[in-house]
Amino acid sequence: NEIRSGVLFQAGNLADPVRILCHAPWGDGTLYWDYGNISGNGRLSTNYSNYVNKWTHVALVSEGRDGHFMGIYLDGVLVAQKAVSDGPGSPATRLNIGRNIGGTHYHFGTVDEFRVWNRVRSEQEIRRSMYHHLRGNESGLVCYYDFNIGKRGGDNTGKTLLPDLGSNKWHGTLNNFSLQGTASNWVGSLEPDINR
Repeated sequence: NEIRSGVLFQAGNLADPVRILCHAPWGDGTLYWDYGNISGNGRLSTNYSNYVNKWTHVALVSEGRDGHFMGIYLDGVLVAQKAVSDGPGSPATRLNIGRNIGGTHYHFGTVDEFRVWNRVRSEQEIRRSMYHHLRGNESGLVCYYDFNIGKRGGDNTGKTLLPDLGSNKWHGTLNNFSLQGTASNWVGSLEPDINR
């Protein structure tokens, strides 16, 4: 399988090297986690080629500007870390899931749940909740999208609202989806069938 350069999410400006962005993966098979200045302490990466084309829980954490931890967890395991971190120069005013802000790079995969927290979660917290739906009122939860809308692979024409199940209610809108059939549509929960 060919690995194509993609963007899982971005907040802020792609042209700005001080940004919030995740390439999962880029064409070289690397997951890049950008939080802050990518020329300084704002980038962390790990080999992602063994995770392509399979369901993977990805958790990206950073203590932010002048912090002492930045990490990447894959399936609940810390696979990359460093003892410094950076942060964006200004608050992010826009979030795109599945493509970059400029619309030039898309994510070549499926997203089941997307959560943003305003604090660094521990490895134990990540593992404890990675296969479970949240209530939406958890401490530190900024936004929470579960993507469980419409009928899996059915006719979902007009179902373009992505509700934020967190307390901020920062709802999203689906763009450029056919919303019919098994591709370019809502997929329902993709949590792996495991004993929880």
